[in-house]
Amino acid sequence: MKRLLVFLALVVLSALPAIPALAGSQDFSLTNATGYSLVDLRVSPAGTDSWGDNVLTSPLSDGDTAVITFDGYDPSVDSWDIMATADTGDSVAWYGLDLGAIYSITLNADGTAELK
Repeated sequence: MKRLLVFLALVVLSALPAIPALAGSQDFSLTNATGYSLVDLRVSPAGTDSWGDNVLTSPLSDGDTAVITFDGYDPSVDSWDIMATADTGDSVAWYGLDLGAIYSITLNADGTAELK
């Protein structure tokens, strides 16, 4: 009986959606569904006057996903602004995102973002 319960628990756990193991509570996975390569991604605490440094280590091609990790930021900040710039030079920004509650962001071609 114990083996059956362990087996059933493993089946249930394997059916859950995969959530990346992220280091900080504000870390998230970013999927590029824009149709363009993203060459710059800046993240800053909401309401600040300047953007942080580019957090992409290399361009993020359309269809690819990258894990964005935070170093040197105040872990108590929950509300963040994000700006993405494509290889065309066009930029789109999203404001007031609670990265403590979001683990996945998909950027779409129409300028919208899917948050999970």
